[in-house]
Amino acid sequence: MKKLYLEIVLFLVISWISGCVPWATEEDVQAAETTSSSIPPSNAVEQAQYWIQHNEPAKAIELLQQEIAKNPADSHLYYVLGLAYNAQGNFSEALNCYRQSLEKNPEAKEAYLSAMHVYRVILTDIRKDADKIALQKETAKEEGNEQIGDLQKQWQDIVERRAHLYLEQAQFYLIYQNIEMNIAVFPELEAHLRDTQDLIKEIEESHTMPPRKLETIQNPLFDEILQMRSTISKKHIRCLQTFSDQEASKRNFSKAVNILKDADAQISKFYREENPTAEVSLLKHDSEIQTLAQETHQKMVQRMQESLAVHVQNRANFQKLQFGTQAEEENKTIEQLSENIVQLHIQALWRFQNIPKEQAIEHSSMIPVYERLLPELSKKGEYHYRLARCYAKQGNKAQAMSYAKQAETELEGDYRIREFLQSLEKK
Repeated sequence: MKKLYLEIVLFLVISWISGCVPWATEEDVQAAETTSSSIPPSNAVEQAQYWIQHNEPAKAIELLQQEIAKNPADSHLYYVLGLAYNAQGNFSEALNCYRQSLEKNPEAKEAYLSAMHVYRVILTDIRKDADKIALQKETAKEEGNEQIGDLQKQWQDIVERRAHLYLEQAQFYLIYQNIEMNIAVFPELEAHLRDTQDLIKEIEESHTMPPRKLETIQNPLFDEILQMRSTISKKHIRCLQTFSDQEASKRNFSKAVNILKDADAQISKFYREENPTAEVSLLKHDSEIQTLAQETHQKMVQRMQESLAVHVQNRANFQKLQFGTQAEEENKTIEQLSENIVQLHIQALWRFQNIPKEQAIEHSSMIPVYERLLPELSKKGEYHYRLARCYAKQGNKAQAMSYAKQAETELEGDYRIREFLQSLEKK
């Protein structure tokens, strides 16, 4: 009977809100809400949520702890227990429960989002403290106040607190398994860790004159952040690889390539540039990133070749229909994709074999790359010239001369080819 009455009350409330029951007064609605909220639900989770909503989280905690003792593998129980601790303002226990919820179910989105909300609240308070200390430091500097030392120590403590919180957030990121969400949240998390690492570097540099170089910094927290940045970056790369595969399976090759370019950009942070222009803190290189880099390279080449095949077919279709403008646009795309494939191979020679770009262009491993791309190109001169250099490097003068002669015809007046032919003839 009570259940039927509740259903009727709820129906009247909904009907009144939608304007279907014109005789329902405001007092009727308030009475209905009071009646419906005063009837505790039947199962433990609903009962716990009831107590949380009615500002009695302690009762919810006691109830949920009893349920967890019976069902220790239930991820959702830990999540709701986290909500109860959160309602108490006990953030550390709330985060502990959210983490246990995720460990039991790595796809528990609500637990991950709730944890991130707690961190946002804590970090907001820390930022306020940081702004306050920064202002006090500026005032102390202007006044020549000797308290500047104490304020600098307080600032350093805030940086360390923030660093530990970002490291905790990163642990949640590593546990949580949702490709799209992982990809979406990574840039902000990585930026926070990188910026905090830079702050620690600044603090370390302030202790010495001249400032320390990156490789001489000996700070455990600095190293811990660097290691965590490396770890979450590897997960991000794996997520991007999977996402790219999903797009390729739908034949969205251009999008698949762009996703892998993002992965390659992250991989580049593990490798020294050929000609670095500034001191950079490289991420921690290991066999895992080497494998990921090689896999990404192979996937990018494959996706670009698949995309190239599509554009070659498009060009043929437009030529058959005598759509000259569209065919020429496809030609430009084919030339760009071909050069991108070449540059990928050149980049791989530097990353995996430390062969500089100038040498990589004429490396013997580039011969099959150039020859595979040649048939699809309408402008072949540059590739004939590169092939001539490759064969000359191998000592195959006849083949080098053959390709050089073709390049000379196609790139008329190019001084490079003229000088190259002269050097060949002298051999």
